[in-house]
Amino acid sequence: MTTYKAIGSSGGAQKVTDLRKVYQLRISLSGVRPEVWRRVLVTSDTTLEKLHRVFQAVMGWEDFHLHYFRIGPVLYQPQAMMEETDLMPPALPAGTSIASEKGVRLSRALVAGARRFTYVYDFGDNWEHKIDVEKILPLDPHVHYPVCVEGERACPPEDVGGPDGYRDFLEALRTPSHPDHQAILEWVRPTFEPDRFDWAKVNTRLSRVR
Repeated sequence: MTTYKAIGSSGGAQKVTDLRKVYQLRISLSGVRPEVWRRVLVTSDTTLEKLHRVFQAVMGWEDFHLHYFRIGPVLYQPQAMMEETDLMPPALPAGTSIASEKGVRLSRALVAGARRFTYVYDFGDNWEHKIDVEKILPLDPHVHYPVCVEGERACPPEDVGGPDGYRDFLEALRTPSHPDHQAILEWVRPTFEPDRFDWAKVNTRLSRVR
């Protein structure tokens, strides 16, 4: 438990207890092998709206498409999707309730003790991310949250066609004789390295979320 000094209404300094915790989350992109994954630390008061931006930053997405969270029996989605029925996810499991992600803190969404949840981005490509709550840690006042502490491999390009499309993309990228090889190179530039995880770049993106 962390304490810090604040100025009270009387003008004097007083101790205030910061009750926030830190969630260590492991994010894994479903259907992609070798695995694309990240480990990130976020505070318990992080809203789902902000968590969406965190996931975009750490994975490497560009926030071009819709998304939702599925935590237990509840599907949380952006407020705009609540107001437009044609923006609903394509299919929902039976018994799923729908709520706006607006203002919902992660600690509240996980109140039932959920230790795994799902984040889906781009209903066309259907990028499903499995998120495991690995640990609940005390707040470290010397750490700037959110922060990515580990990961492997690059994020697939936007609009590549989901896991199946990405497999085809990698085959064309790695095979000079493939008929689509040159077109792929022109699309992603020769600098795209599928096996490289750029930790510094990820945390630079995260600094904008803070």
